[in-house]
Amino acid sequence: MIGKNPTLIQIKETLNNPIKQRIIKRLKAKGRTNFENIIKDLSLSTKAGVIHIIELNNMGIISYVKNSSLIELNEEQIEPIS
Repeated sequence: MIGKNPTLIQIKETLNNPIKQRIIKRLKAKGRTNFENIIKDLSLSTKAGVIHIIELNNMGIISYVKNSSLIELNEEQIEPIS
């Protein structure tokens, strides 16, 4: 598991995964959503969705909206590598 301050190389490696790329594109296109919608929209298994969302959250690329079950993209985290 990667710590709270990932390096640019670690972020690039994480974003190299096609499923993670699809999750990010989904969040960019439609904005905040809950976990179930991402799973449904991308036709992922629950297990795959959980794994990828946790990894993206650990990297700081996505986060949970405070006091809700929504997930949002932290664009400033991926801006330097876009």
